[in-house]
Amino acid sequence: MKSLEERQKILIVDDSKFNQELLMEILGENYQYIVANDGLEAISILQKDWTIDLMLLDINMPKMNGFEVLEYMNKYQWINEFPVIVISAEEETSIIEKAYNLGLLNIFNVLLMHLLLNEEL
Repeated sequence: MKSLEERQKILIVDDSKFNQELLMEILGENYQYIVANDGLEAISILQKDWTIDLMLLDINMPKMNGFEVLEYMNKYQWINEFPVIVISAEEETSIIEKAYNLGLLNIFNVLLMHLLLNEEL
């Protein structure tokens, strides 16, 4: 197993502790995790740590939502530096379209995530 410093770093941005833990459980022990409970906390982390390999971003959060995080990242051209996958239970086409237009890599549905974990159990 790789040392903590050698593992890829994933920033999980979600206000739900359950979802944070679920994502870490699904992805396993091969990564180093940093957790932000809202968008403002995520921006603060990104300003200090340019070694993030991937951000998993929830859309619906207090203080600063996922769209606002993506807009901030676009404004400062960070979207090219930090790959983003949105984690959301949202299924509306307009919401998905808006997220793609703001530069994310993919959308992973939370309901699908729950099903995948239950299949493994």
